[in-house]
Amino acid sequence: MAQVMPENPLVPEGDWLALALDIGGIGAFDLNLASGELTVTASCKAIFGCDPTASFSRQDLLAAIHPDDREQAALALQGAAHRDAVYRVAHPDGERRIEIKARQVHTGPLRVIGVVRDATHCYQAQMRLEALRAELLRVARLNDLGAMASALAHELNQPLAAASNYLHAAERLFARDPAQALGAIAKAEAQFVRTKEIIQRIRSFIGPGRDQRAPEDIETVCREVLDLARMTPRYDGVGLFLEAATGLPAVAIDKVQIQQVLFNLLRNAAEAMTDGAARRVTITATLQDTMVALRVADNGPGLTPDIAAHLFQPFHSTKEGGMGVGLSLCRKIVDTHGGSLRHEAGNPGAVFCFTLPVAG
Repeated sequence: MAQVMPENPLVPEGDWLALALDIGGIGAFDLNLASGELTVTASCKAIFGCDPTASFSRQDLLAAIHPDDREQAALALQGAAHRDAVYRVAHPDGERRIEIKARQVHTGPLRVIGVVRDATHCYQAQMRLEALRAELLRVARLNDLGAMASALAHELNQPLAAASNYLHAAERLFARDPAQALGAIAKAEAQFVRTKEIIQRIRSFIGPGRDQRAPEDIETVCREVLDLARMTPRYDGVGLFLEAATGLPAVAIDKVQIQQVLFNLLRNAAEAMTDGAARRVTITATLQDTMVALRVADNGPGLTPDIAAHLFQPFHSTKEGGMGVGLSLCRKIVDTHGGSLRHEAGNPGAVFCFTLPVAG
């Protein structure tokens, strides 16, 4: 006959369950909510950097957690709302990330049974992945900048040449008509300001991928992307349009990251359209409840169901030499902003829609 395992979910130390948890690097605890008595395994104490033979109370556990995380951890120890979260812990070997999973048990005295796991390595791996993703986005922006380099040189040359002409005119006019000379100097200054704005826009676009969110005017964000796109030869012959609803609220975004999403969607749309008349891509911005919705629509041939089914899968590309990470990264950026990105079939063409939260 098979052996019946003990009913107590927290088996005394030395029994099979505590040993299995210890082997897996998992600690367990049993908190009596009525008395406040906390029973823990030795591995639980070790995860918090405590001597396995020393006493360990609920207060000791909370004291080890970072002050900013302590309130949420206290809720987890009550089994409130089935909370599973990661908390910062002051450990003798340095700050750690600890995952706590806890549930209330209603058989007998009200108790909370839980497990504790050191999630530091997972957290560090996630941070490395985020850093790699940010660098990949920056490289993508540099590649885009390379494609528009000659157009940018022309774009910068225009205001610089105009400023030079105004200054030469001012030099000729200064002796006989100082007022006109001052007017020419003012026009030259305006051209220098325009040059500065172009350079700042480029620097912002290729800057590091740090997540720096702030309230932004989405219409301005979209217009800047369209201005950059118009400098790129691949958009020659493509009409780029913006239709923004009036009075849109600010959105809470990292401007560089969202502009990269828009630029990627514009590039995909331009590359999908065959040569012909009336090629156009339109960005539409509207308000939907507490979100601003953006649609990037083209009038190309659209996507087949087979291609559409794999659009957001990493490393899946229909382009020759493509890495297949563009749309996957775009979705990740939008997701981390609290929005969503999806594809819709256009009539004709393809439509990519994504949402962004309104700034609080």
